[in-house]
Amino acid sequence: MKITLAVFSLIFGMAPAFAGAPAPLSLGEAAEDLADACSTGKKADVLKFMSASEAALLRFPAPAEAGGRAAMDLALADDLLGRAKELCTRGASPSGALAANQLMLVALELEPPAEILTARLVWFDYLAMDIVLRARQPGPYDRSLIERRARSLVALWAVLRPGFTHHAKLVVDGDALAGEFGTPAEPAARASQGAKAADFVDELETAK
Repeated sequence: MKITLAVFSLIFGMAPAFAGAPAPLSLGEAAEDLADACSTGKKADVLKFMSASEAALLRFPAPAEAGGRAAMDLALADDLLGRAKELCTRGASPSGALAANQLMLVALELEPPAEILTARLVWFDYLAMDIVLRARQPGPYDRSLIERRARSLVALWAVLRPGFTHHAKLVVDGDALAGEFGTPAEPAARASQGAKAADFVDELETAK
């Protein structure tokens, strides 16, 4: 799973750095990379993207209203990053990766508004990763949640599909994926489907 820099540039208003030092990672980018690193237990990457996430949070100005939406979103981001830090620095952690994946979604609220298609692609990416992580170690609650996520992906593809009708292969692949998610399946199958969905959203981002 990887939403590319081009997509997050749209979300976070960040111009690509073609010369000099590279632009710092946005919170969304850093959180996405942290989720990947935490799920595989790559400690060097965990530390790198944890630091990038913390730096991104520090760049946010103090909220104008103490009890406003921005303040609550920032507090939630702090809590999610704290949980990811606690778990991911110990080694591979599905729970830590889930926290980082959720942080990627909160970034959509903290950063400048994204165009609707971009936001929907990030949501698709979030759902795919959430399914993969929960399906690896499913508990009774996770099984129910995985199926709700699967239904959400099917519904989201129905919303996205009209915008990609000029890409025949993507429509065929998306319909096939939606068919898989629309059929009851065991967690192991859902994990495989979630991984395919994460790759598929990369294709959607490239084609949009």
